[in-house]
Amino acid sequence: MKELTPKDRELIHAVWKKDLNKAKTLIEQGANVDLEDLGGITLLHYAVGKQSIDIIEFLLSKNKIDINKQKETYDRETALMIATRFKNKKIMELLLAKGAKVNIKDKYGDTALYCAVSKDFIYGAKLLLEHKADMTISNNWNMTSIHKAVISNNKEMLEVLLASLKDYNILTKILDQKATLSNHQFDEEGEDMAGEFTPLEAAAMEGYLELIPILMKYYPAEINKDDPKLSSLEALYTEYHSSEDKIDEFRTAIEKGIEDQHARINAAQEAKISNGEQHKSKQKTLGKREKDVSIDDNPAYKKHKTNYGRYTRKYNKQSSEQQTKSYKGK
Repeated sequence: MKELTPKDRELIHAVWKKDLNKAKTLIEQGANVDLEDLGGITLLHYAVGKQSIDIIEFLLSKNKIDINKQKETYDRETALMIATRFKNKKIMELLLAKGAKVNIKDKYGDTALYCAVSKDFIYGAKLLLEHKADMTISNNWNMTSIHKAVISNNKEMLEVLLASLKDYNILTKILDQKATLSNHQFDEEGEDMAGEFTPLEAAAMEGYLELIPILMKYYPAEINKDDPKLSSLEALYTEYHSSEDKIDEFRTAIEKGIEDQHARINAAQEAKISNGEQHKSKQKTLGKREKDVSIDDNPAYKKHKTNYGRYTRKYNKQSSEQQTKSYKGK
């Protein structure tokens, strides 16, 4: 990393102070638009951190900057991650429109989507998903965005994330993935005895009963009440929540999860059948229309019919003249 010139330092200060005119003047005088300070922080990082939209737009208009540059120090955030952390819709949209990558990891393995979930930023999460944010990416503790939504007890966010997934294999992978989470138990030295938990297991351990039906609803493989997975899940829940009332509430949540999942599966099957019938009906209608089209409407036949008519009239005329001559000859 090269040493900063006085003009570079002045430019950083102008961006920090949100002084657009000063920043423009310095860049026009030759200051480096893609400079980094000694901590590897760029002008764009500073501008996004200050939420200075005018300066961000000006910097983005200069095609010389690296929009996906990560900070060399601190958490190795990108500009998009910073904008997401500040829950700034406008800046996120500007960066994404200019090609900001959504699946870059920071120092901890977190992506911009994980950050949006951490900040309970529903709009940001939806925006990132629209730009192909990969929900299968896990951080340094194998936590995905789904795990984060669960341990945050964020029902709305969990619904948004799961509803966006349509691929059976991806859903299965995410819902079966185990992350290293605190199990609220400590060894003799006071160290957290972390365990490995799927999102559903994490919800059971934490006692977040409203999340259990949501996770079960979106699980691809059909779950029934005698599924061994549910027995082990109840054992895990009972380990942390042993009162009889709590266990009854857990079983009610499981029943709701089974009902919701079966309803979702049935609705999907009915929609598939309906779409198939609509397709068949459309094909049948198109076929009928083709049959209903008169042969007279066929351009090739019209041409043939016209030529045939001309030939017939010519032939009839010649025949009539011959008959007249023959009659006169008599």
